[in-house]
Amino acid sequence: MFDIVETKFKNIIRRLKSFFKKEIKSFQLELFLPLNRRGKRAYAMLEGYCLRVFSNDDRAEIVELMQLAGFQKWNFDVLQQALYLCVPNGAFVLVESKTNKIVAMMMARHVSDAEHQCGGRIDWLAVDPRYRGKSFGYIVASAATNRLIDINYGNIYVTTDDHRLAAIKTFLKIGFIPNVYRPEMYERWRKLCSNLNVPFQPEQWDKIKKDLKE
Repeated sequence: MFDIVETKFKNIIRRLKSFFKKEIKSFQLELFLPLNRRGKRAYAMLEGYCLRVFSNDDRAEIVELMQLAGFQKWNFDVLQQALYLCVPNGAFVLVESKTNKIVAMMMARHVSDAEHQCGGRIDWLAVDPRYRGKSFGYIVASAATNRLIDINYGNIYVTTDDHRLAAIKTFLKIGFIPNVYRPEMYERWRKLCSNLNVPFQPEQWDKIKKDLKE
């Protein structure tokens, strides 16, 4: 009888641990752009490619690009929802001139809440897997960041997931700083910094974040 009760208890504990692990993982990583890094980002355009803003004719190709980039749930409805909060001329696409093919995109959006008052967020970084390794992610992410700087957003940030190492590396290169806004974020960022071979400086990040709010 005791063995049965012990087994049931262990199963309950196991389920609770699994539940809380999923809950923790449900919170995305976040990075913010400090005030002293608000200079516009420069980027070199490769010959044979051009950067422009999104047009309605791009819809089908954008959905296809997002799915290729790993966002399997993307469809026309998701695209429309994303565009609702996009700032004017804030959706950028990188196009191969010869084929007129969209190879990368990112958006500058107005996403404001209690923690990000008047917040501007760069969102939905996607690069065609066949065109990776050419810094295209940096180009479209820089363009989206520059757009928010141009229209005077004071609170600029981005969210992402732990497995998107290339995107995280891009955001750090642009000048974004990790926001350790929950206790479990400390360990998640420690592992990520180790994987990316970048300094893990939570105390410095927290001081910069406090200075931004003052």
